[in-house]
Amino acid sequence: MIITRHLVHFALLVPFLQAAVTKQNDRNRQAKVKDEQERLKEAEESVTSLIANMKNEATQVQNAIAEFEVVRSRASKDPLLQISNFRNLNIAKQSAFVGSLLFLIRAVSELPPSLKDGSHVLAAAVQFGIAVVFAALFCLL
Repeated sequence: MIITRHLVHFALLVPFLQAAVTKQNDRNRQAKVKDEQERLKEAEESVTSLIANMKNEATQVQNAIAEFEVVRSRASKDPLLQISNFRNLNIAKQSAFVGSLLFLIRAVSELPPSLKDGSHVLAAAVQFGIAVVFAALFCLL
């Protein structure tokens, strides 16, 4: 009888215990869902921030590339940089530079005799003119 009474009490307590366990499990699941939602929200914010940073850096890289192209095009037109990069010039530019340099040296070498008697002034002027033509050709090529 005592056993049956305990069984009856136990049978009456079982639904309450099941309800309590179910409620606790439900609370645990809700807490886990809430934690997962918070983690997901944080991850989405992090990804959004990374995408924004990536777009910003991509824009900066594109600007740097554009600036580099402008500087490179200016540098390729600068005669002094072309002379310093003499090996990489094409044969026409090399020839124009060498011709300009040689005729300039010849024109300068004709100056001392022309100062004495004036007989070499025309030769020096012609050679200087040819040197200028070669220098202009070098700059234009």
